[in-house]
Amino acid sequence: MCVFEVDQIALPYTPSTQQKVESTPMNAAVELVMTVKEVAQYLRVNQRTVYRLAVDRKLPGFKVGATWRFKRVDIDGWIAAQSIANTGG
Repeated sequence: MCVFEVDQIALPYTPSTQQKVESTPMNAAVELVMTVKEVAQYLRVNQRTVYRLAVDRKLPGFKVGATWRFKRVDIDGWIAAQSIANTGG
């Protein structure tokens, strides 16, 4: 076990503790929420296209203050729905 001193306070650190923190459900949820830039990269489109689709309510998303956020599961569902709509199935 390593000990780090911060402002004269000894804090224990163990790698197993850090691993537990990284695998918490809260951190998993953060990865499931995407920014405009991440969605644009994921869909391989311009960020303006993502904004336009979100504003027109054609792409599922929500605003946090002035910024758009998108759930990865909703984007995957939207992709599947677009695929079905385009193939006529």
